[in-house]
Formats: sequence, C-alpha cells, structure tokens
Amino acid sequence: MTTYDGLVYPMAVPAFQYPRAVLTVDLCQIQKNLQAIRAEVGGLQVMAVLKANAYGLGIEPVAQALAAAGVDRIGVANVEEALSIVALGVPVQILGAILPEEVPVCIEHDVVIPVSDSRVLAEVSRVASGLGKCATVQILIDTGMGRLGALPSDAPSLMRSAATMAHVVLEGVYSHFPSAFEDVDFSRRQIELFKAIVNQAGVNVPLLHIANSDGINNVPAAYQAPFNMVRTGINLYGYFDVLGARGMAVKPVIELQAKLVSVRMLEAGMTIGYGRTYQVAGPARIGTVAIGYADGLPMQLCDGGRLKVRDAICPVVGRVSMDYTTILLDHVPDAQLGDDVLCLGSGLPLDDWVARKGTAPYEAICALGQRVARAYLS
Repeated sequence: MTTYDGLVYPMAVPAFQYPRAVLTVDLCQIQKNLQAIRAEVGGLQVMAVLKANAYGLGIEPVAQALAAAGVDRIGVANVEEALSIVALGVPVQILGAILPEEVPVCIEHDVVIPVSDSRVLAEVSRVASGLGKCATVQILIDTGMGRLGALPSDAPSLMRSAATMAHVVLEGVYSHFPSAFEDVDFSRRQIELFKAIVNQAGVNVPLLHIANSDGINNVPAAYQAPFNMVRTGINLYGYFDVLGARGMAVKPVIELQAKLVSVRMLEAGMTIGYGRTYQVAGPARIGTVAIGYADGLPMQLCDGGRLKVRDAICPVVGRVSMDYTTILLDHVPDAQLGDDVLCLGSGLPLDDWVARKGTAPYEAICALGQRVARAYLS
C-alpha cells in the first residue's frame, strides 16, 4: 500500500501518483455501517458478504477493516477470493457452489465449504480423511431461489449424513431469499419451509441463517429464532435495493472522481460526441472528463446526466463514450485543466445511476471499471 495525497493506494496500481479516475472507499464508514447492522439484528452474528472483490471495492482492504471491527465471518463466491483473505483469522465461507477439484485446498486452508448434494459431501469426507483433518461444511438448502442448494426433499438426510461423518463438522445450514424486498409472503413461506426441514433432520446445527440485506430490511422473522446469523453485502456499503424498506442508519462509502482533461470554447452550431446528439446553441464552454462507460459511468447519463466541478452541477452533453465524457462548464467559469470532477458522491447519489440504467445498485457498483484506481480512507 502507498500513501499519496492523503489517500492509500494498493501498490499494484500503475502510476498511482497520477490517476485519471479514482474511486475512494471510506473504510471507517464501512466499519460504522457494520455496527449499525449489528444494532438492527441484536445479538446475532454478522457475515460480511465480499463477493466479486467486495463488489469491486477491493476485498483485501475491505476485509481487513471489517476484521478489525470484529466481523464474525466473511462470505465469498469462490476459492480465489477465500484464499486472498484467510490469513486474517476470520472464518471465511464460500456461499455458492464448489467443484470437486477445489475441495483439497479449501480443507487445507480451513475454508468453510458449501454442500448441496451427497456427492460433494462424500468427496469432502474422503479428502478430509486423507488429509487427516476435519472439514467444516454448511449445507445450502433451496427453499425457493431455484439456483443452487439441496432440494427440500433431500436436505434432511443430507444433514443427518454430514452430522455422522468422522472428518466433517456440520457447522451450519442456510438458504437464500430471491425476492425479500418484493414478495414478503413468499419469503415467510421460505422461512417456514426452512424450519420444517431443520426440525425433520433432527440434528444439532450451530448456525442457521437465511437473511441477506433485503431480508434484514424487510423480513424481521429472518433474524429471529431459530436464526442466529445474518448475511449483509450491499448495506455494508451504505446502499439499499431499489424497492423495500430502508430503515438502517448506514451511509454510502464511495466517491468517484475523474480529471478534467480539456476545457474549450465551442461555437454555436457545433455538435458533440458520437451520433452528434448535442448541438451547441451559442458559444459554450465545454469540458472533457477522463472517464467513460469503460470505467462504469452509465451511458444513460448522456444528454442530461450530472457531474460536479468545484461544487457546481455540470450537465453531461453528448454521449458518454468509452474513455471520455463531455460536460457544460458555463456555470463554472474558473474551471481549469486538471480539476477534479465529482461523478458519484455528495449530491450525486448512486440511486440516480440506478434509476437511469434501470438496474440494481449491485450492478452499478460492480460495473465500476478496473482501470479506475481504488483508494482508501482508513
């Protein structure tokens, strides 16, 4: 990590001294958001979901901050993500599916393994026995997501099998909501099905969890007995899904800035950008910003989106292109080459991007390009 201009940059970032676009991540606010989520769910354990490189924000620095704040465990999508943070000493769990060839490395590094069928369970038991270790597993039950997990008819016997294996520790059972913010009734039925499966299995399981961020906000039964853990991803970063409740006191943790690389006066009648969608009505001061759709700036900001220069709103004119975006600087007469341009942050909420793109906040954050330098406030 390298400090420059008051921010901390990973050493791997090329030419970190002069980034054209920077995504600043407030690690302290992530820690505060974790505490707000803890307060909401009472004494339950909290799993921080850091899939997809912590939604593109950087899994290692985010995980370090959460570990320092006492997070109970971290959930990831695959083995590579798990191995990048196991040294922190916080339990790391793969949430989705695992391939047979990935089982040995997971057991060697004490990664919690997801199990959805008897074949995977048998492979875990076999490899663990050969290594002379105990493998920790959690069983994923499909109560309505339709994507992964043991079917309700198979889950009780799978739980009983795992509980009797000498080299397997059945640590938990979990499921997932597909629509907690839209279909609360369906989510409640999932909860009842989950509880019935666990009761039918008749084995002692330390951890039971079904609540994701949407579940915490919209389905209170998801963090009441018998559940004793919740999973949170998008709320850690201060955002909520498009619909549903927004009761927790979490705040956004990211700010996106880019550099003004050109300031020019254009004459009336000139057109701007691909497709010539904007025509200058009169002499106009036009700025070009070094950020485009390759960096995650939505193309839907074309002709009407907003950026900020020196705290002044500057409308986007013309199409957002791959590397550059043009803005009107008529209200910022002192704007100069090299000025910082705020693209996302104070007064420019992610919700605006989400609405324009017709998408979810998850996608908007994950779409931020990898050539945008990541910097961290800690």
